[in-house]
Amino acid sequence: MATWEVPDYGLWYLLPESIQTGLTGRIIGLVITSVMVYAMVEFSNTLVLLRVSSRMLSTTLSMLMAICLCLHQFQPAHIAMLATLSSYLYLFSSYQKESPALNFSSHLFVSIMSLLCPKLLLFTIPLWLFQARLSSLGFRGFVATILAILTPYWFFFTFAVLEDRIDIFTDFFVNAFDIILPSASSLKESQIVAYVFVALTFIIGHVHFLITKAQDKLRQRTIYEVVIIHGLVVIVATFFMPHCFNLFLGLLIIDASIIGGRFWVVSDNRFTNNLFIFQMIMAGIVIALSINM
Repeated sequence: MATWEVPDYGLWYLLPESIQTGLTGRIIGLVITSVMVYAMVEFSNTLVLLRVSSRMLSTTLSMLMAICLCLHQFQPAHIAMLATLSSYLYLFSSYQKESPALNFSSHLFVSIMSLLCPKLLLFTIPLWLFQARLSSLGFRGFVATILAILTPYWFFFTFAVLEDRIDIFTDFFVNAFDIILPSASSLKESQIVAYVFVALTFIIGHVHFLITKAQDKLRQRTIYEVVIIHGLVVIVATFFMPHCFNLFLGLLIIDASIIGGRFWVVSDNRFTNNLFIFQMIMAGIVIALSINM
């Protein structure tokens, strides 16, 4: 039996339970979180998102992951976060470049992510819109994205045939189209508090961006707009699919780290300095409350 029994977690049940629970699960979760923090540094440097040299994006990611105790154990959210960050890297690198290779890579990671939560395949739709917004989607690029979406499922189908378990392939798509009524009854108070903290970080960064976006170059401004729209889609999806709460919390952390990190770097006045201190105090309080909840 696997730890995650919700149908929307796709092929996650194929992983052994021993790597998901206990000390092993926490160590793997910590290792993946460390990889994400490093990847965020490379992400920021490669795309030159900030006007000054700063590690605030990765620092914000570390802080948000620290307060979300529900994400400390190895789970689908970790894979989804890595896949989203990787997809972002290829997506934003394709700015004003009609590159089929970059388009293929950005959709490939989303398709891999959908193997864990089938309904996440719907995120390919806004991804096409993002590529159009970045002026990077042509006919050849669109065909490449279709191939990227199909590639993981081709390997999945091959695995099912070789194992003589074609039923797991068909059941996967049956579960993908199951309608699960929204219900947050299984959520803990600590999860909700952590989500509110992450959402507030995202909203603060969003509002500040709307006020100061004229200071950014067009390329940076477009990237931030895409991140904000993606974050809003994630928030809406959380309300419709609360049974995937941790997964969407992880995706929101990626967006909040990027847009919230920009806020802490760009803003430099007494109010924001005091706000930063207040947020650090609140982060400590959230961690303390989460431990006791």
